[in-house]
Amino acid sequence: MIDITQTFKNYINQIDFYMNEELGEEGTSFFSMNVKTDNGANIRIVVSFQENYPSADVYCFNVADINNPLKRDIALQHINDVNNSYRYAKFHITSEGTVSISTALDFGGDLILK
Repeated sequence: MIDITQTFKNYINQIDFYMNEELGEEGTSFFSMNVKTDNGANIRIVVSFQENYPSADVYCFNVADINNPLKRDIALQHINDVNNSYRYAKFHITSEGTVSISTALDFGGDLILK
C-alpha cells in the first residue's frame, strides 16, 4: 500500500509549497496553512490523511464572514441549495456567520499530482 501522506509531503516539497505538518490521533496526519486574501480574509486550509485510507479530506475555514443576521439566513438558503446540487464540496455556516468548505478527494496510488 502506498503511503499517501508521504506522497503528498514529497509533492509539496518538490514544488516548494510550505504547509505545517501535524500528527493526530490514530494515524491521522494534517497539513495546514493560512492564506490572506486581497480582501483581507484569513482563510485556513487543512488537508487531512488517515492511515490506510486512500483519500484526503480538505477543509477551507473562514471563507467568508456574514455579520448581518438577515444576510446570514439568505446565505444559509443558498448554501443548502448548493449542497443539494453538488456532490463533492460541502459548504457550512456557523451561527456566527463564518462560512467554511469541506470535501473528500480520492488519493490513490495511481494518482499523478500535477
